[in-house]
Amino acid sequence: MLHRAAGLQLQRLGAGAALTLGVLLVHAWLVGLAWQRQGAAPPATQATRGARPLQVRQIVQDPATAAGGAAEREALPVMGQTALLAAIPVTTPVTAPVMKPLASGPASIGHQASPADEIPPGEREEAATSEAGKARLADAADPGAMADTEDSTAPLPTYATRPPAAATLTYLWQRGGLLGQAQLTWAPRESDYELTWSEAADGSPALGGQSRGRFDSAGLAPERHVDRRRGRDLRATNFDRENGHIAYSASPRRHVLTPGVQDRLSWMLQLAAMLEAEPALAAPGTELRLAVAGARGQMGVWTFDVVGAESLALPGGEVPAALHLQRAARRPYDTQVDVWLDPARAHLPVRLKVSAPPALGGTEWRLQSLTTP
Repeated sequence: MLHRAAGLQLQRLGAGAALTLGVLLVHAWLVGLAWQRQGAAPPATQATRGARPLQVRQIVQDPATAAGGAAEREALPVMGQTALLAAIPVTTPVTAPVMKPLASGPASIGHQASPADEIPPGEREEAATSEAGKARLADAADPGAMADTEDSTAPLPTYATRPPAAATLTYLWQRGGLLGQAQLTWAPRESDYELTWSEAADGSPALGGQSRGRFDSAGLAPERHVDRRRGRDLRATNFDRENGHIAYSASPRRHVLTPGVQDRLSWMLQLAAMLEAEPALAAPGTELRLAVAGARGQMGVWTFDVVGAESLALPGGEVPAALHLQRAARRPYDTQVDVWLDPARAHLPVRLKVSAPPALGGTEWRLQSLTTP
């Protein structure tokens, strides 16, 4: 009887608990449906009410720590924006070259820069070690490219002249470690002349120049001089006697054409013609002055001092009394010219020495043979 009463009580408690649970579920469903219809959010639970909002913070690493991990970071690949920036080439600004104004030449005879003057003294030794530099310095040691170092406003003397007869002179030349052969061909006619200079070394193309002109009361009167250099275009000097000026293909300069002006080749034969006509000019200490026009717009007065007679041993034989004339350098790094003329051969040049600045040393031409038509 007691057991039966206990079982009934348990059944009643279980049924009550089930009924209570069912009522709670129905209540929760009804409340959720009402929230959905009103569009409201359900109330926060205790866990939700206790949560804090998310915050983003930038962490700066301590310099000491950063230094300690530098080696590790170097081993890592660069990513992202840093990689993109590293891939962008850095462009170095280009500075436009400063252009020097081109000066127009004076009407009177004066100093102009020569090929030797173009190379600053501090750069000559460096220039001598490159092929381009050697070519520039070689211009200074050529008989047709000597420096214009004198500036004079004094009138030049007019000399009597008697040009030598036609001849072909062959020289052996030496320039530093280079050896070669050169030829000077003098072809005068009744009223005009042609003078040609050429030189070459083994494996090198020939270079040189040509002077053409007439004869007047002052001696040789050039009309056109053409200069040919290794690796360069022809350069011409034109003596316009009709209009009285000198023009240049390599320069916009113009100079007044005065009597007796020579080009870079004719000066050698003009000296010979002067000494043939006036033997007294051979006295030691005499000064011989010539106006000479260059191939690139230069104009200068060349002064040769008569040194005296000297005996020479040349490849073509002995010359017992060659007349030595010297054009001395007037300032540091100028070119000095020494020329020896043979009185027994109409004062034609049998030896020529051009002492260029120290970086090049100089060039010497010594007569090997002389032939006449």
